[in-house]
Amino acid sequence: MNYSKPIKKADDNSKSFIMECLSGEDTHGIDVDSLYYYEDCWYVFEYLKCDTISPYKSDPKFYPWNWRKFYSLYFLANSLKGRLFLVNYSNRDEDNDKDKVKVMEVIDFDYKKARSYKKNVDITPYEYMELKNYEMTRVEFADWLKKINKKAQLPEL
Repeated sequence: MNYSKPIKKADDNSKSFIMECLSGEDTHGIDVDSLYYYEDCWYVFEYLKCDTISPYKSDPKFYPWNWRKFYSLYFLANSLKGRLFLVNYSNRDEDNDKDKVKVMEVIDFDYKKARSYKKNVDITPYEYMELKNYEMTRVEFADWLKKINKKAQLPEL
């Protein structure tokens, strides 16, 4: 039996509430964008908006200071015996970026290498994750997500 309902609007009130409660303290929790139980496996989705670069060109290796966020999500997915997908998308009309979606499945994470990153010292792309990349159109991604969404069911206890 399906007890779900469609998403009607974006709600970032919980993030504002958390920020208010933490009063500027460093956050040691993680915010998960989407979580589906699909074909006996948890799928963890993190959506990465590309404001200045094409979704096909952007890669976490260019933003190594975010390694803790990606490690937390990877740890969560592994703990659930699931899969982690990082999804690059854009709302920019330049170079048809709005139609481009890059899905990066995180296959492996090198924790020691990620921890060794030194801000303002390492200036080259920093490879600390093994990724399997899929370049899609927005329509192709939407079709894939709809397929997952339709078949997603919570496991029975």
